[in-house]
Amino acid sequence: MHELWCVESDERMKYKSQFRKDVVEVCKKLRWEFFVNEYRMDINFVAEDDNKKDEEKTAASIPINGRYLTFKVNIYPVLQEIWKEDKSRMCEILIHEFSHLLTEPVYDIAINAVTNREAEYLEDIRERQTQRITNIIYPLLKNKLIMKPKSNARNKSRRSARKRN
Repeated sequence: MHELWCVESDERMKYKSQFRKDVVEVCKKLRWEFFVNEYRMDINFVAEDDNKKDEEKTAASIPINGRYLTFKVNIYPVLQEIWKEDKSRMCEILIHEFSHLLTEPVYDIAINAVTNREAEYLEDIRERQTQRITNIIYPLLKNKLIMKPKSNARNKSRRSARKRN
């Protein structure tokens, strides 16, 4: 199994430490659940693409190199904003990105066989099929992935002592 490498490429965007830990934890679990341990996985926390409008901003992406068994999970600031509101939605987005590991090999072959006019249609099919896989996998993995707050044993014993008094 290849080691996980984390890289932060842009210091302009500061990511919260807990967010980074949560992303790494979920990605490690997904790597295992998707049976892609032979791949080298990099996680890259990057600054936002300033050229995109708000509705076009990307939360995450996953460039894959099937020949050399590597992939990079690119994390953008939008995902941190989603994480603040809904950790389960963050997990769903990451599952979608990992689902590309299943759809990418066929897409790579097909995209070379179509004309430029058909490429956009093929991209739509790729994303739709990737989302269908996500819709199947997310309910199965949701409880394994969502980070629950770590309970503090000391606080627990204090609460139970108060109840007894």
